[in-house]
Amino acid sequence: MSGRPSTRAILLLGFLFASLLISSAADLTALRVRALQGDVNAALDLGNRYFEGRDVPKNLAEAGRWWKQAAAKGNEVAQQNLIFLNPPKETDNYGPPGTGKKEVKFLGAEGKGNRLVFVIDKSGSMSGARFQAARTALTQTLRTLPPETHFMIYFFDTNAESMPVPEMLPATPANIDYAVKWVDSRAIGGGTDPNTALRFAFGLRPDTIWLLSDGQFPDPTAMLRQFNPQRAVRINAIAFQDPSGAAQLKSIADENGGVYHFVK
Repeated sequence: MSGRPSTRAILLLGFLFASLLISSAADLTALRVRALQGDVNAALDLGNRYFEGRDVPKNLAEAGRWWKQAAAKGNEVAQQNLIFLNPPKETDNYGPPGTGKKEVKFLGAEGKGNRLVFVIDKSGSMSGARFQAARTALTQTLRTLPPETHFMIYFFDTNAESMPVPEMLPATPANIDYAVKWVDSRAIGGGTDPNTALRFAFGLRPDTIWLLSDGQFPDPTAMLRQFNPQRAVRINAIAFQDPSGAAQLKSIADENGGVYHFVK
């Protein structure tokens, strides 16, 4: 009796293998469709597959793309995966006069690096002239951004509202005009909680975050210590026209290599 497998057995094994490949491809296609339709868990899983090279070629850029989609909808696992994939780096591209490097300041608080995030309070207590003043100050800073910088803006009340773009924008005149129009269209409402916006901000690998608020909010200290253990990201904290949150904001700035300002 021959020890070689029969032609029929070889064909059967080939058929089974092809069936498995077809099933895997169908599962992947279905997962991608769900992710494109906004399914957060599908986007997270798709990112995991590309990161691990599971059923798809390993591709860190694709992993980051799908994790960003999940993170933008508040998925904390995706947010932390992005930090792992792109850990913050200690980069400071600003220097003394004559170096050709510009400083960026927002309400007197100086930034560092080229990747800048603004996290701005739009809760109910910011109503009227206070919110208009904050938007005006932000617009003025946006107009000073050097072209080598990239920026993102988040407004927060109980929830976070990001500028509707998938990633940081380069500071081109067109992008700044777009951002200014978006800032001017924001409205206030709700409570005060910047924690979600701060998590989103860290997923962008920023060099500097400015946090502006006119009150107290749920303590983000433990989260910030986890995301920023080496203080690679500078967090400048601004108490805006109300000193009630001064102690909390000053502590955030002190722990994260930033400065605290009270703006009347």
